[in-house]
Amino acid sequence: MKQRYTVEVAGTILNLLSDESEEYVMGLAKIVSRKINDIVVSNKRCTKFDAAILACLDYLDDKMKTAVRVDDLQSQIMSYAQEAAKLRRENAELRRKLGLPVEQSEDEE
Repeated sequence: MKQRYTVEVAGTILNLLSDESEEYVMGLAKIVSRKINDIVVSNKRCTKFDAAILACLDYLDDKMKTAVRVDDLQSQIMSYAQEAAKLRRENAELRRKLGLPVEQSEDEE
């Protein structure tokens, strides 16, 4: 259920609706506020509006790079799972050839 929160971001009061907890929303506001203020302090000609846009671009860049990394890791996991399945099959075949008991894998149950 959406809750209404009042937060301050870089000196601007905002009313938000969110399904998240108050602590989470306030934490986000604090992080964004700190980012905007750091940008303004590091560049005296940068307005809060400019800093907000730069902060958004920076966070979006991080999000997109993270999404690519997640996709890469998921592909890697799938590759490892396929390799493990192949090795289990090879192991079972070799055990059969040697007359050893073949352990039943979770895949085969």
